[in-house]
Amino acid sequence: HCSSVATYGRNLKQLPMTEDGSHLPESDYGKGKLEADNYLLSKYYQEGLPVTIVKPAISYGPRFGLLRQIGKDIQWLARIKAGLPILVSGDGTSLHQFPA
Repeated sequence: HCSSVATYGRNLKQLPMTEDGSHLPESDYGKGKLEADNYLLSKYYQEGLPVTIVKPAISYGPRFGLLRQIGKDIQWLARIKAGLPILVSGDGTSLHQFPA
């Protein structure tokens, strides 16, 4: 099952996150993914159904630019082509930062 890190919510108390950590999704998307996760896990515990759940932080495709620390735009590619430095959020040490 392809779930999402949206099941954890935004106020993480630890990184990296583990499955025994809190799941406090804020969006309907995250809540729906968590509901699906829990349903599949219940089938595993009750019936032995083999289940694998992956929770990607980012996915991208032909309609979206590659998401970076500073947002969804792809201006960072133009900066690379122009020989300019790439801009990063804060001091550059964050593991990942979702755009607001």
